[in-house]
Amino acid sequence: MHDAITLEDRGIPCALICTDTFIRTADVTAESLGVKGYPYALVKHPIGRLEPDHLSERIDQAVDEVVRLLRDDLEL
Repeated sequence: MHDAITLEDRGIPCALICTDTFIRTADVTAESLGVKGYPYALVKHPIGRLEPDHLSERIDQAVDEVVRLLRDDLEL
């Protein structure tokens, strides 16, 4: 979250992907950095130990939202 907000502040569009286990952490971090409600794509946890084919499923879950987030950034 911190990296995405920092890059956005520098004019670099970002699309953060967050696993469902870290929703609260992401929301609290965004609010503490002054960007309450910062949007992100959400995927099911975990992703770190997934085999490539299962990780690909998580990517498929997030790709449409990532594209939407990046388009929204470009329209600002």
